[in-house]
Amino acid sequence: MIALQLFGGLGNQMFQYALGRHLSTKYNLPLFLNKTIYEENRSDRVYALDVFKLGENIVDDPEPLQLNAATLKAYELNETDFTFDEDILTILDDQNTDDLLLVISGYWQSFKYFEKISSLLKQDFVFVNEVMGRWKELMNYIQSVNAIMINVRRSDYLTEIKSQIHGVVSIEYIEKGMQIIRSKVPNPVFFVFSDGMDWCKENISASEEIFFVDEKYYDPKFQFYLQLMVNCKHYIISNSTFAWWSAWLCKHEDKIVICPATWFATPTINTKDLIPPDWLKI
Repeated sequence: MIALQLFGGLGNQMFQYALGRHLSTKYNLPLFLNKTIYEENRSDRVYALDVFKLGENIVDDPEPLQLNAATLKAYELNETDFTFDEDILTILDDQNTDDLLLVISGYWQSFKYFEKISSLLKQDFVFVNEVMGRWKELMNYIQSVNAIMINVRRSDYLTEIKSQIHGVVSIEYIEKGMQIIRSKVPNPVFFVFSDGMDWCKENISASEEIFFVDEKYYDPKFQFYLQLMVNCKHYIISNSTFAWWSAWLCKHEDKIVICPATWFATPTINTKDLIPPDWLKI
């Protein structure tokens, strides 16, 4: 069995699940999603992977794991840094997996950990609930135009500690991204998704149509909100895993994804394996 420690928001949980799903599929092992940190209220986030249908072989009940813990041969896999480690994908190649427990903990923020199961993962990340009401109305409009998703993450990134680690994208970055889009996409319509909407309304402007997807489009676990983002055609994302996944899940064949060249303000964090090669870093 593989026991996957989950933490962080939905974007982080999706990266963690993606690696766990790859290893679970490769070695034909059940995947247990450890949600303890949320169940014990030790996180300011909530477990949110239940907005998706997910795949087979997923174990939600910890009882079998607890009953068999004494007889299982346990291994721990802890992430050491943000760079992709190819050895992780072969970690059990020489092991007898019949009575084995692999405990995984880390962020695993690289597309390389799951690129071989991309099609399978996109089947897993199908939403349980379809949009309705005002979300459906906006979805219809998004699908009818050359919709450009602009994501700006601010709120928690503005705190002293997180601003030193993450940083926030600048208006210059956003404007440069919009210029690139204008040069490649006819009649773009910009849709701004942000947790700092006041700042966005004050700073982001366009001669083209621009729609600010404000707080009335928030919903529990942001499942409808994310569906709106996924259904855009092109992307200018901030340094947010939530936005990263919206662009990755987009089905538009010729999508343009613009992302920050520097993902973290902390220069020692190496994210060279985070961004797919066909995305444009500026």
